[in-house]
Amino acid sequence: MQHLKQLFASQPVKTLSVIVLSKNNGRTIGYTLLSILRAKVPSGYTREVIVVDAKSRDITPEILKLFRNFIKVVHDEGRGIGIARNIGVLASKGEVVCFVDADCVVGKEHFARIVEALEKGADIVDVLGLGTRASTKVEKLEELVWRYGRAYSEEMRESRCFAGGAFIAFKRRVFERVKGFWFYPPYGADDLDFSYRARKAGFRIKVVEVPGTASIYRRNIRELIRQQVGWGKGMAHVIARYRSDPS
Repeated sequence: MQHLKQLFASQPVKTLSVIVLSKNNGRTIGYTLLSILRAKVPSGYTREVIVVDAKSRDITPEILKLFRNFIKVVHDEGRGIGIARNIGVLASKGEVVCFVDADCVVGKEHFARIVEALEKGADIVDVLGLGTRASTKVEKLEELVWRYGRAYSEEMRESRCFAGGAFIAFKRRVFERVKGFWFYPPYGADDLDFSYRARKAGFRIKVVEVPGTASIYRRNIRELIRQQVGWGKGMAHVIARYRSDPS
């Protein structure tokens, strides 16, 4: 028995890095962090949680203080999502990197499902998470955006050339090989550019579904429009960049 204990104790433990980007997400980030800390840590891994905060001016700093014994907080200047992602990855040490948006929650098996997919041959994992239960008109509208605007048909799951950023996860060597996320433009679609470049470099993308993993819906139409406009500008940049790409 003592021999077995020594054998298992000698096995190397990998690190899974969970990175949360935050900018004035005081309404939701507490729920996000609680869900991350309650989620199962995959066997053979230890977990670190890093919050990249863009100098939030709402109650976010106070909420982060409540979690100070469980998370590491680093700061950026709010110059762009891609830059913030790079800061988070460079501040981490994990062989596996998992992003979780600060307006999302994860299910109990979220990280276990990601590691399972990576161990089966995927290099990047795109976790499909719908929204929480919609009740208001704005929430129902965003639910339609998530359900029909995220390109998760069976065909697109099988021939995946991109991964969405709300829950994007990947092996660290992917980040190192493609030299991180873009520095410009400062808004969304950095995830699409990153994963597309990774796909062109030969890395494999897998879509997984996890019960309980979801986006927390916007409260009003102004927030929803701001989100979609930012993503749309980034998408236009991606299209312009790769429209002549034969692949």
